[in-house]
Amino acid sequence: MRLGTSSTAPRLYLTRPSAVLAAVSVSTLPACRAQRKARRTVCRPVAVQRTAVAADDAPGPEGFPSESLGNFQSSQPRRAVPKPTPTHLRKVVLGVLQLSAVVGLLILGPARFHSDHIPTRVWQAAALYCTFFGFGGLRRTLKYGQLSSRKNDAQVSTWAGKRAIVIFVVLIVIGHESVITRYCKHKGSFAELFRLPVLRYLPALLLPAALALHVWATETLGKAYDRLVVPDRLVRYGPYAWCQHPIYTSYMMLFCGTALWFGCEEYCLWMLYFCWRYFKGRVQTEAKLLQQAFGNEYIAYKEHTGSFLPRLF
Repeated sequence: MRLGTSSTAPRLYLTRPSAVLAAVSVSTLPACRAQRKARRTVCRPVAVQRTAVAADDAPGPEGFPSESLGNFQSSQPRRAVPKPTPTHLRKVVLGVLQLSAVVGLLILGPARFHSDHIPTRVWQAAALYCTFFGFGGLRRTLKYGQLSSRKNDAQVSTWAGKRAIVIFVVLIVIGHESVITRYCKHKGSFAELFRLPVLRYLPALLLPAALALHVWATETLGKAYDRLVVPDRLVRYGPYAWCQHPIYTSYMMLFCGTALWFGCEEYCLWMLYFCWRYFKGRVQTEAKLLQQAFGNEYIAYKEHTGSFLPRLF
C-alpha cells in the first residue's frame, strides 16, 4: 500500500504542471502564431538583401536598407543590362571591319606598298589609330547601340555637305599616304637626323594629348556622340565647359602629330588647314541645329566658350 502511494504521488506531481502548461500553450497559441508571422515578414527582406549582396559581391546603391525593413526597397532601381541583338552584333562587326580598313588605308597600306618591311614606327602609328578610333564610334556602338540613321544627318541631307565629306576623306587619305611614303623613302636621311628638337619631341605631347582629349570628350557625350542630329540635351561639362568641339580638336591634333612624328612638317600645316576648313563648315551646320533646339541656352553657352580652343578672354 505504501508502495502504491509512493508510485502514484510522483505521477500526480508530474501531470499537474504539464496540464497547466498545456492550458497556457492553448490559450497563447494565436498570439504566438501572429508573432511568428510578423517575425517572418520582418526578417525576409534582410535575407533577400544578404542574398543579393552575396550574389553581386557589392552593396546596394546606399549600402543599407531603408528605415522600414518590412517595406525594403532600393533607393535606386537596378540598371537593366541591354541584351545584344543580332542587329547590334552585326553593327559591331561592321565597325571592326571599317576600323581595320581605315587603318590599313591610311597607315599600313602605303608603308607596305613602298617598303618590303613595315617599320616599327608605322606599326605604332597603326596601334595609335586603332585605339583612337576604337574609343570613338566603335566603343559608342558597343555601349549605347547603333548610331542614328544616316538619313537624319543634317550634313548628308544636302549636296554641299556630301561634297565636303568626300573632299575631306580624299584629302585625308592623300595626306597620310604622302606622309608614310616620304617616311619610308627617306628614313634615316640627313634631314631627319638634324631636325629641330622641338619638332622631334612635339609629337610626344600632341599624340597622347589627342588620345586623352578624344576619350574624355566621347565619354562625356555618351549617347549624344552621334551623327549630326539634334541631341536630347546640351552637354556643358567636362571638356565642353571650355570649348564647343573638343572632338574636332582631337582629330586635328592627331593628324598634325602624326605628320610631325614622321618628319613631314609641311604636311602637318596642310592637314591642319583643310581639317580646319572642313570642321568650320560642319560647326556652322551644327550651330543652327543646336540653336533651334535649345535657343537662348545655346546662345549663352556659345558666348562663353570657343569653337576648337578655350576662350581666354
